[in-house]
Amino acid sequence: MNLTPDIDPLMSPNRAEVSLKAIAHNAAQLRAAIPDYIALMAVVKADGYGHGMVEAARAAIAGGATWLGVAHPVTALDLARADLEVPILAWLHEPVSAKDVLPHAVGAGVDLAVSSLAQLESVNDAARSIERRARVHVALDTGMGREGASGSQVEAIGRAIRESSHVSLAGAMSHLYNADVPEDGSVREQAARFDEMCEKLEAAAGPIPLRHLSASAGALAGEEFRYDMVRPGITMFGYSPLETNLDLRPAMSLTSRISLVKRVEAGQVVGYGARYVTERPTTLALVPIGYADGLDRRLTNRLQVLVQTGSASTLVPQVGTISMDQIVLDLGPDTDAVPGDRVVIFGDPKRYPGVWTAEDLAREAGTIPYEILTSVSSRVPRVVLPLATDSAERTWSVEGERPVPSSFTVHTSGAEDTRRAARAIAHHAKAGDLFVLDGPLGAGKTTFTQGFASELDVRGNVASPTFVIARVHPANAEGPDLVHVDAYRLDEDWDIEDLDLDSDLDTSITLVEWGRDRVEHLSSSYAIVELHREESLQSGPLDDDPDDTDEERSLTVTFVGERYTREELVRIGIDLREAGFSPEQGGE
Repeated sequence: MNLTPDIDPLMSPNRAEVSLKAIAHNAAQLRAAIPDYIALMAVVKADGYGHGMVEAARAAIAGGATWLGVAHPVTALDLARADLEVPILAWLHEPVSAKDVLPHAVGAGVDLAVSSLAQLESVNDAARSIERRARVHVALDTGMGREGASGSQVEAIGRAIRESSHVSLAGAMSHLYNADVPEDGSVREQAARFDEMCEKLEAAAGPIPLRHLSASAGALAGEEFRYDMVRPGITMFGYSPLETNLDLRPAMSLTSRISLVKRVEAGQVVGYGARYVTERPTTLALVPIGYADGLDRRLTNRLQVLVQTGSASTLVPQVGTISMDQIVLDLGPDTDAVPGDRVVIFGDPKRYPGVWTAEDLAREAGTIPYEILTSVSSRVPRVVLPLATDSAERTWSVEGERPVPSSFTVHTSGAEDTRRAARAIAHHAKAGDLFVLDGPLGAGKTTFTQGFASELDVRGNVASPTFVIARVHPANAEGPDLVHVDAYRLDEDWDIEDLDLDSDLDTSITLVEWGRDRVEHLSSSYAIVELHREESLQSGPLDDDPDDTDEERSLTVTFVGERYTREELVRIGIDLREAGFSPEQGGE
């Protein structure tokens, strides 16, 4: 029963960011490494290794996957209903539920693996019940001891397939148990056994259209293990079970937010069992994520997470026993962290420089990245960062044409709302960024700048620079300066370089009031911030930013250029939502 139907799950401080672009990239890396005549199956079982099955499947196909694989037929039905237009294979089913599920799977065109005569009979009965012909892949046990028919059963299964009018042979498959150690002799022994069993199957059933033995490790271990198709899973999501030259990118980043910051003295116990006691006065931060969200308790006092404050991103230790719903961080005696600052548990170092990956967590916990990824629980919302297709890429950069922008509009009531929206936007600002402020007098441009500057943590009183034209606000800590310009009293031929600012614009963030259609040439990427008072209030005072009113206003920020990727726009939208707004998205 849903007791909070109007609550957006993304209001949770915890989220798993899933980059579809990374999945497509990883698939493309695999596709390029494997000859075109070898089929590439993207294994998206376990809900796409925790990333979201259907979305991950689409991204993998965009990157070059030509098949999809899952464990269970009922899961395969969800893929079949998504109209993905590639063959789908499911390899685990049992007789009790098979009679209810298999007819639907066969009817949807799903290929099914069989490991015994009993399983083959279940598939045959299902196909007969709907008068369809099922495609089967015979699973062969070449030494792993899990699914797969033994050598003595192969010929009987082959004969039964040949004699059936409702089943056809689509393939033969097996699985390597030590492929991540390619020098282990068992890999070649299994491959040789696979060849022998396939010969028996072919003699009994006829030609085998597809032979496939290798998952991620086998596919990368050597050409001789690839056969007609490979079945990579973990590599699709950015991790390899063995050394590889492929440029794999982690597709999931697990993040949260600080909920509490407090100073403590030396001798402070932290968490159950007193497994950590502070040795000096320090600052602790509480983060609302725990083992119920997927954090392994074996990481207690071993985990390092990335904390993003207004001035820097810093790796800090998790301390004390990991609880069901929370962890504690030791921020050290000197920190500017505040509640609301982002915490990245693991992720892609290219997106969050310095962050640990799921591989790092697995190493500390004594497990594998597969478990780290699939353990992220369903109560952690997935935020899917969209896949940039060819047509979508052209939206951003059409040769010879001005880029098509994307925008967010939020509605504000009073100066504090404007400052809060500005802080959410400034959280993503970087050195070299250009912000162009537009709107009538009294709309809130300087108020916006004040909120923007507070997030950047710069020095100096931020006020309208109308009479001094420009001010440089140096950063208090490591970070870019803020250059605040007011072009209201300048003629149309002015150039920002003429201001002789004591700051390099490439290493600063530049914010220009009244700069619309006057400064955009300074950068190939920029943001236009349009602020408007409601029409009924336009006859009010003309002094800019009457902060003592609760006027209804609107703020639209439009992002232009390659600097603002779709992933970046998703994160900005999330931060605006977390700041209490309901952003309306425009553009394409």
